[in-house]
Amino acid sequence: MRVPFPFSAAMTSIVITVSFVASLSLAGTVPDIASLLDNPGPYQSKMVRVTGTVSNHKLQRGVTKCYQSFTLEDDTGSIDAVYKANCSGARIALRERDVVTVEGRFELSGDSGVLKVRSIVSKIQPSAQ
Repeated sequence: MRVPFPFSAAMTSIVITVSFVASLSLAGTVPDIASLLDNPGPYQSKMVRVTGTVSNHKLQRGVTKCYQSFTLEDDTGSIDAVYKANCSGARIALRERDVVTVEGRFELSGDSGVLKVRSIVSKIQPSAQ
C-alpha cells in the first residue's frame, strides 16, 4: 500500500523537532519580575532568566561555599535571590547597583518567590558618580 504523502514520516519528524526547539527557546525566559510573581504556576521549579538591578546584597560564608543573597529589582517589582559561589570569587561576583541578567530556578514560597541563581549571564557595573 502506498502512502499518499511520501514525505509524511519526514515531515512528522520536522514538526516534532521544530516544536521541541520552540519550547526550548521559550524556557528560561521571563519578560519581567511582575509577570513572574503574578503568574507563578508555569514557572514553579523551572529555570528562568531575569534582568534587574542588585540591591540589599549580603555575602555569607558557608563551610565550603559562599552565599550571596540579594534583591533583584526591575521597573515592575522585586524578588529575593541567592547565589552560591566559590568564596575566592564571591567578593567580585556581584555588587550593589550592578545590572545583571541571571539564570536560576524559581521557587514560590508563600506569597513571594525566590530565585536560586545558577549563573550570572551578564553584568554591568554602575558607572562611577
